[in-house]
Amino acid sequence: MNKKHEAAKLEAELDFTIKAMIPLLRTASDTAHKIEAAKAVDPEDSDFDRLMDLGYLTDCAGRLCAPHLNILVHVMFKLMEHGSSHDEEKTQQLHHH
Repeated sequence: MNKKHEAAKLEAELDFTIKAMIPLLRTASDTAHKIEAAKAVDPEDSDFDRLMDLGYLTDCAGRLCAPHLNILVHVMFKLMEHGSSHDEEKTQQLHHH
C-alpha cells in the first residue's frame, strides 16, 4: 500500500469517527445553550465570558500538535454547522408564529 492510499484510508477513518460524534456534539451544544439561558446573565458578563473562553481556547490550541489541531478544526466545523441549522430553525419558528 502506498503512502497516499494509506493516508486517504486513515483520513476516511478519521472522518467516519468525527461523524459518529455528531449526535453527542449536538447534545452537548444544546445543553450548553440551555445552561447559558438558565443562567440569565447580563449580556456584558456573557460577552466577557466568551472573550475569556476564546483566550483560553487560543492558548490551549497553540499547544496542540498538528494532528490534534486537525481534529479540533473538524469538530469546530461540525459545531458551526449545528449552530447554523439551530439558528435557521429559530428563524423559521419566528416566521410561523
